[in-house]
Amino acid sequence: MSSYEKLIELNVANKKAPKNKIVTTKYNIITFLPKFLCYQYMQPSNIYYLLNAVAGFIVYVVAPMSNVLPIIFVLFVSAVREIIEDVNRYHQDNIQNNYQYRILRGGQYLLTKSKDIQQGDIINLSFNQEVPADCLLLNVNDTSNVLFVSTVQLDGESNLKRKYTLNQAINNPANVQVDLPSSDMATFNGVYNNSIEFNIQNVILKGMKIKSQSQLVAAVIYTAKQTKIMVSQSKPRQKQSKQSQRMIKIIMIQALISIILMFVLPFLSIVGFQLSKNEPYFAAEPTSLTAIYIQKCIIYFIVLAYFLPISLFVAIEVIRMLMTYQFNLDRNYLSKEAKLYFQEHGKLDISNEELGKLNKVQLSATVKNSAVIENLFEVDVIFSDKTGTLTRNDMKLVQTCDMNNNIFDITTNEKIPEVQIFLLGLCNTLYQFENDIQGESLDEIAFYKGALQYGMQLIQRYADQVIYQYKGQEIIYQILAIVPFSSDRKRMSIILKEVNTCFTPVEISSPNQPFVLTKGADNEILNLCTGNFTSAQFNILQFSQNGLRTLVFGVGKLDDDFIVNWVSRFKDIVNLGEHNHIYQQHVHLVETLIIPLLITAVEDQLQDNLNDTLKSFQEAQIQLWMLTGDKNETALAIAQTSGMISNSDIVIQLTDITDQDSDDSLLLKIFNNLKDVKEIRKLLNNFKKQYYIRKPIRNKVNCFKSEINYSILIDGYNIKKLQDLGLIHVFFFIAQQAKTIIACRLTPAQKAFIVQETKRVNTTLTTMAVGDGNNDVPMIIQADVGVGIAGKEGLFACNNADITFTEFSHLKRAILVNGRYNHIRFSELIDYNIYRNSIIPCITIVYSFYDKFSVNIFFDSLLLLLYNLAIQNFPILFQSITVKDIQEDVLLNIPCLYRLSRDKQRASFKSVYLRVAIGIYQSIIIVLVTRFTFGYGMITQSGQNGDFNCALQFAFVSLIAITTIEYFLYNNFYTYFSLAAVLLIFILTGLAMIFGNYSTLFGITQVASVVLLQNNMQFYLVFFCTTLISSIPSILLVLLTRYYFPTSTDLARSYKIE
Repeated sequence: MSSYEKLIELNVANKKAPKNKIVTTKYNIITFLPKFLCYQYMQPSNIYYLLNAVAGFIVYVVAPMSNVLPIIFVLFVSAVREIIEDVNRYHQDNIQNNYQYRILRGGQYLLTKSKDIQQGDIINLSFNQEVPADCLLLNVNDTSNVLFVSTVQLDGESNLKRKYTLNQAINNPANVQVDLPSSDMATFNGVYNNSIEFNIQNVILKGMKIKSQSQLVAAVIYTAKQTKIMVSQSKPRQKQSKQSQRMIKIIMIQALISIILMFVLPFLSIVGFQLSKNEPYFAAEPTSLTAIYIQKCIIYFIVLAYFLPISLFVAIEVIRMLMTYQFNLDRNYLSKEAKLYFQEHGKLDISNEELGKLNKVQLSATVKNSAVIENLFEVDVIFSDKTGTLTRNDMKLVQTCDMNNNIFDITTNEKIPEVQIFLLGLCNTLYQFENDIQGESLDEIAFYKGALQYGMQLIQRYADQVIYQYKGQEIIYQILAIVPFSSDRKRMSIILKEVNTCFTPVEISSPNQPFVLTKGADNEILNLCTGNFTSAQFNILQFSQNGLRTLVFGVGKLDDDFIVNWVSRFKDIVNLGEHNHIYQQHVHLVETLIIPLLITAVEDQLQDNLNDTLKSFQEAQIQLWMLTGDKNETALAIAQTSGMISNSDIVIQLTDITDQDSDDSLLLKIFNNLKDVKEIRKLLNNFKKQYYIRKPIRNKVNCFKSEINYSILIDGYNIKKLQDLGLIHVFFFIAQQAKTIIACRLTPAQKAFIVQETKRVNTTLTTMAVGDGNNDVPMIIQADVGVGIAGKEGLFACNNADITFTEFSHLKRAILVNGRYNHIRFSELIDYNIYRNSIIPCITIVYSFYDKFSVNIFFDSLLLLLYNLAIQNFPILFQSITVKDIQEDVLLNIPCLYRLSRDKQRASFKSVYLRVAIGIYQSIIIVLVTRFTFGYGMITQSGQNGDFNCALQFAFVSLIAITTIEYFLYNNFYTYFSLAAVLLIFILTGLAMIFGNYSTLFGITQVASVVLLQNNMQFYLVFFCTTLISSIPSILLVLLTRYYFPTSTDLARSYKIE
């Protein structure tokens, strides 16, 4: 008893007991500002911009507010988003906290709000009520002691679960001893009143819904944040897109360049000061060279901050939000039910009776981590579960086989022995609920449908008996004990005894004799039995090679005295749980008495369009892994049927690893058909050294080039064997070049290990893990892109995924189309933002050569502010959501374009700094033309020379035109959005200049300058020439690339699908 760490007193007034108030909000009115600012300024970029704004008040370069307002804008946008999200959380919390429940207080049940429920309270629940906290079941108001609950909100499974009460009245005093709160939904052990042990079968968890008509009484164990559902909602591992990682590296280079220039350029200012200090027009400067240097460092710190555009971070958040919204609204990702409803009604109505039964993720694709959708275009490896992911998880019994090699075809209604009908119908824990059959697994339902096909029908199941009808006769069985299925045991058993009748076949039981029925994985059942099962194993192999799932049924006839003692003892130890050795030994006593009688073959059909999807991925050179708990033969058959492995592929089977194996022996086993094993051995030795350093390997080093297409088949046992022998590096070495890898009989931990090690072996790889069940969650969390399929095994995988889909085939469009479009939109945004902001400091530096490096800023403060935040920001974002480089049908029909384009990832140092180099050229042209034009003869309509302010206006308009042309030159398709974006840019520019012309809010530099220039034809002529000359390099680069050195993208753009 003392092993439990928490003691809870029941039905005792205790003001200090934790209450059930749910609070998921991050802030309140008092804490919002300090918490929000603290979070924001944990980011280095925000600290940098804050220092830059402070520097603007120390040394005047531009109006200080032009540096402050962008920071305020960014904080405002972030704050609004945080407030909206937190207000939504607050409303959801209020709904839950204000539900009312009957709580025992002062000897009577009183209506109490959920938030006022305390740990240790006694609660009364009834039909269809949601459980407000984790509770221990004490009793129900009938004799069954059985309760049915819905767990759809916890795991998405629609089938009801059975719970058992302790059948205990409310005692005072009473207590419960339990373990500390945990996120493990499958475990909940403790002791009631120091004497009665209980487990998860006696506990109802927060979020479950009562589905029994009975009134029940339960004790509140854990409340609010201590409940399992709340504990399990801890923040997942933060994932960052590969594109963001490249962007950060580029920003760091930009920052380094800025720091170097910030300390180098002031030396040139000192030189300019020494050369010009005696000139009459030279403005007064500090006499101390040190003071001049420090002052100029601060000025350049302010000016060079444009190399790190603050607008980029705003644009990234906005474009991610828009891309996520677009992705979620894509009708191509609708489930079959939702698509049919949409076709009939033209809209989706989740209040509809049929659609309302489904969770959001079961209707369409859902992006849960916006940063990760950028990784879709960079996926190199896909790890996929089999059952429910590649297959439908829609089980259908197709064949049976007895121990005499007689095979029966269920699909043709071929007559089967009566003993098989009874085995299929009895060996389960099914029950009827609202005229529907509910069960713990889809296999059980498939077996029951097989029995029903031959006339055996379940009428009703109670806690201690079950009633069937067969050939018009009612058959009642007493349920003596049930040993439930578990993933560790891989089998279940039920002990029955027919009551008052003798319809049970003699192969199963003699009259009035108890018997045990056991079903499970073939290797588990046959290992329990004694005898020669060679022929049975051959039939199992044949079924598996046809892609069928196999289970074996066994029967044991029991002695009355033996079973009475066994059942009595089992009731005493059942709450110890399956991992307890006493429990295991006791169960083993009865299960070793069985003899195998029946082999079943269940078909699980492939997902729709699976072959086409997998073929497309292989053409795109994406490596495919199947990670499954199923047997080798079944997994291999599914891989061949689905097209993961073709007939021409050589399958290397690593299923016979021995203690005597070594690097050399494995290489000879694997590559006995390759000529140059010596060279491979050398590469393997180099790989081995790096692998066991346990540090990430930065690139695909020591990779051999295989002369053949080969796939690998391995199982969990041999993976463990390779680890124990220190040979696991051999597996990952050869896996690098394999076309497909099939890994079978894996535990969830082994799935996660394979994903983790594949990433470490080559950190340049982008991995995707796809699954639908709870056992897939560890690998989904480990992968760069975690994908949940909303299938029939619940929503555990979807709850932990970055993106969810209703079908595996939807991944084709997500990777080849949406992934590509998101990639080019995001990369162009990065390239363009760094380019357009780099021009500002470049113009200032070029102009410094003419003003003795006194560092006069070349643009008006208002124009700089609007340029950074609005003029070249919102229109580009508006246009970015429609950017495409190739039409969708071409991408879907030519998957090899994925790899051809994937090898030229952006944003990259090459793509960014090519644009920056063009920006430097353009800044030189702008400065030279402006200086020449306004220094030597730009005459206004009044006959005056254009002044410096007019020159600034001219330079700014030229900058807007040049950067706009630069952006749209790289677009491949022009739409109405493109036209609207261009118009918006020039409208915003015009408004900014008109505002500056008539307002002194941001200084006087713009006042009257527009009036002087607007009717001057020289201005328009020089403006046109400047824009053209500045754009020549970009125009030539685009023309040469597209027409003389076209990429695969350029060629595919003109391709049309008939």
